[in-house]
Amino acid sequence: MILTWLLAAALAADADPLPIRTLLAQQAVDGRLVYTPTVILRAPETESLAVQGGAILAWNGAGRVFHARRFDAGDFAQWSGMRTRLAKGQEILFTQRLDFLPGDDARRLAYVFRAVGADLQPRRLVQWFALAEGTAPLPDLGPGKPRWEVRTCPDRPQGVKLPRSGRVVWGFDLWLQETNGSPVTVQSYEWLARDAQGHVVQEARQAVAGEGGASLTCGPDATLVLGGQRLVTAAGVTPTELALVVNGQAADGTPLVAMARCELAPPAAERAGRTTVRLPLRGAWRVLSGPGDPPHVGNQSYGWVFDVVDRAGKPCGGDGSRASDHYAYRRPVLAPAAGVVRATVCTYDDAGVPRVGGLFGDGLGENYLLLEHGNGECSYLGGLLKDSAKVTVGMTVPVGEVLAEVGNSASIGRPALVYRLVRGDVRVADPLTVVPRFEPFTAIFGGRPLRSSQPPEAGDLVNPD
Repeated sequence: MILTWLLAAALAADADPLPIRTLLAQQAVDGRLVYTPTVILRAPETESLAVQGGAILAWNGAGRVFHARRFDAGDFAQWSGMRTRLAKGQEILFTQRLDFLPGDDARRLAYVFRAVGADLQPRRLVQWFALAEGTAPLPDLGPGKPRWEVRTCPDRPQGVKLPRSGRVVWGFDLWLQETNGSPVTVQSYEWLARDAQGHVVQEARQAVAGEGGASLTCGPDATLVLGGQRLVTAAGVTPTELALVVNGQAADGTPLVAMARCELAPPAAERAGRTTVRLPLRGAWRVLSGPGDPPHVGNQSYGWVFDVVDRAGKPCGGDGSRASDHYAYRRPVLAPAAGVVRATVCTYDDAGVPRVGGLFGDGLGENYLLLEHGNGECSYLGGLLKDSAKVTVGMTVPVGEVLAEVGNSASIGRPALVYRLVRGDVRVADPLTVVPRFEPFTAIFGGRPLRSSQPPEAGDLVNPD
């Protein structure tokens, strides 16, 4: 289970709200959309304010917060010229740069400021921006009865058919959003996958708890993401919808239930690659995540995450609290095919603490390397160790060349190697992944070692040697 916190919300302002202003985006060379909002923070005419922090929130067309960044008084002081206290009626202006991807479908942006007045009571001020023509602010909702919603992300999960077994995988996250300023303690969830005749073909039930069994709260003004949900059906079984039920409890103990449905998209046609690749590793590894499994969804559906496990199936020795406890850590990453190095980004620090049971990190950058093979295709190798690249941009390398080492920068949440074959311009947002032609490797399918060139699936143990 993956548990990731994001801020989100419809937010009410104690000061007179400023009208929403429309921002136009500029497109960067890598495909990102660049916004440069000029923020105006104004204290009421009747009292001074001391800013304590806040958040920057961006909503997409589905009404979800896809970008959330907290800031504290120190951050605000830097933006405002070292001022955190506003006199009565005083304004502070500052300009920032925000980068989003075209696929984010950005619609609204809000700077939310937490402050205290002269009476030391909390205040909340909001500066709204429209990122699309005709967009209005969200309604101001004060604390009261919880307004609780549950959705999937993506809105319409796309199935991926696995070539070897014929199984179909849908990967998605559950989004629980409270938008009325009232906390909800989340207790459990369940989902049912139904086919066109209404028959339940797959289901999952799960209690929800955080680290150490602590309860998880949705809100106030926050979204809880239960990520990495995985629906797998046998060959020939095609569900068409998910029915979702999430159970929770309001602050006064009242039981709450959030329900929703989402349509499941059928499997798309397989995107066959032109490049023949060798598994980019040495020795025996486990396929932790395969095509259709989070984070491989949408255009990124065809991808693999590999880690190393012991005979008991554990990825680490000890309690796994250090990256060096993990067997994949600092293992060499090999060139899957001959090619030219087009990018080496190994500048991000490792995530602080691996999570043995979870996917997705804390939003830290992923170190990666791009290797161009011709045919309009590149290999993406991610999750690398900071400063571990053994090659430089422009070098031509043969298959099997050591490129870097595995670190703890992958979004999977612990030391692991991410591999994708990408077609087209890899600088654009969400580039298209394709299925490579694999050189034969040894794999354990159902407890039996076999030689195979079929794309590996989640749970397989593979060895290219």
